[in-house]
Amino acid sequence: MIADIELQLREHLLDVLGYEEVDEISPADLLIDDLGAESLDFVEALWMIEEKFGVVLKADELASGQFDGSAQELFHEDKLTLDGVAALEKQYPHRVGKITPGLTKAEMMRMITVRDLAVLIAAKLDEKAGAEHRVP
Repeated sequence: MIADIELQLREHLLDVLGYEEVDEISPADLLIDDLGAESLDFVEALWMIEEKFGVVLKADELASGQFDGSAQELFHEDKLTLDGVAALEKQYPHRVGKITPGLTKAEMMRMITVRDLAVLIAAKLDEKAGAEHRVP
């Protein structure tokens, strides 16, 4: 599922980031440092994700990788805690060793990859599917 979402995401990011070929965007690319995304690109990408995938991602969720309201628990005085590192490494196993205590939310934003977005989209889609199947 993640690989399918990654491919779709890469295809949709072509217009947002001004690339011509899907092969120019890899799942491991950092949105800011590798692909040149700027703040307006993030706004457009979030809108595109909502339109194409039917899920809403918020900027705070991008920085923390958390969408269940626990993002504030990962940071203390805008610095990533040890508990935050453990939670993020569990969600993003491909980031193990790259996430360290003391990182700020701004520094975390610089670390967001195409794969990270795909992981968040997949988690949101799973959450949405689970909510639709729950009996009231």
